[in-house]
Amino acid sequence: MTHKKLLDKYGSPAYVYDLGQLRRAQQTLWNTLPANSVLFYSIKANPHAYVVRYLFDLGCNIEVSSIGELRIALDAGVDPFKCLFTGPGKTNDDILEAMECGVSFFSAESIAELRLIDTFAGEQSFPIKVLLRVNADVSPNNIGLAMMGVSSQFGIDYSQVLAEKESLRSLSSMVQVVGFHFYMASNIQAVSDLLKCFSASLDCAAELSVCLNMTPEWINLGGGFGHPYANNEDLPALEGLAQGLDALTAGYIKKTGNRPLFAFESGRYLVGASGKLLMSVQEVKQSKDVQYVVVDSGINHLGGMAGLRRIPNYIPEISNPEKPVPGNVCESTICGPLCTPLDVLSRKATLPSPERGDCLAISNVGAYGLTGSLIGFLSHPCPVEIIVDGEQVVEVTQLELNRKKIKQYEYATGERTTV
Repeated sequence: MTHKKLLDKYGSPAYVYDLGQLRRAQQTLWNTLPANSVLFYSIKANPHAYVVRYLFDLGCNIEVSSIGELRIALDAGVDPFKCLFTGPGKTNDDILEAMECGVSFFSAESIAELRLIDTFAGEQSFPIKVLLRVNADVSPNNIGLAMMGVSSQFGIDYSQVLAEKESLRSLSSMVQVVGFHFYMASNIQAVSDLLKCFSASLDCAAELSVCLNMTPEWINLGGGFGHPYANNEDLPALEGLAQGLDALTAGYIKKTGNRPLFAFESGRYLVGASGKLLMSVQEVKQSKDVQYVVVDSGINHLGGMAGLRRIPNYIPEISNPEKPVPGNVCESTICGPLCTPLDVLSRKATLPSPERGDCLAISNVGAYGLTGSLIGFLSHPCPVEIIVDGEQVVEVTQLELNRKKIKQYEYATGERTTV
């Protein structure tokens, strides 16, 4: 079914996720990982339940960073014992609900959080395995979005881990610290830079193991596998990564005599290539010397995280898949339906004879697309989300934002009433 027919049948705009691209990305990444590895899918990249379940069925464990993400995973049929709960600022309710749901694997972002997990595990008589997320002293220079080696809300500073050795020995019998969690940087483009980050993390793990007199069962090296965004580039082949990782992990094993499970995390690499945003042209108009093409999707549906550097600053490549490029081609400013002059997708898009009803497409937006955007702004409906496998449409859903009353105060009396 063509893109235009998908929009005509299911509505516009639409995100389309291709399962074939998911399989391709998962297999490519998996083939680079060393023996004794576990691959976690980071739900934050794309929390669509079908995508989560599909990657789980392909062999990925699941990394969640909120109760909402955990509920999505469990509703999708994910085994809670295959989930790792990460992220800073976990609340009491987060930890308790996760334990009640059967999650037994946590990454502790601070010593205080480790103690909190220990307390609740003891109260629930529920055995828990914990990774210490470590903020190493080394910093990757000019590599992606740095998340280690600098002051950070993430993890426990290396020096603080050493200072808390006795605290680690005083945990209850319900909690076992089984290893370390590192995440040097995000969206790393070069394989050589990925290997630098993984090498530094393994060196840190080896040093900590000696200092803490510990034999880790797990070393989570994080991820940071880069992927193109909102353009027509192909899935990165990660050439040389498999050989480099084999050498690094073999070196760690030889140096320490320890053979842990090596964990890796990925969001954008696993799902980025699977997603396309399809939109319909609503109007073509001229203002001064600029041709504007107004579409039914904009910054409320794409690119909201660019300002947070979760995705790089970008100018999306916008194409018309239904019209051949040769012909009457003109330069246009593509803008969305929002009441702000900032709602511009591209100021210099080259399109063949744009007209009302045309279908336009942006590729490589399966990660940090819809839920990484400003979907609440102006209250436009969310795009439909279409899961396809080749020519077959597998599922069609639409995310809705609903406001519900929970409790309200009677301001005159100060008494609280349940609504």
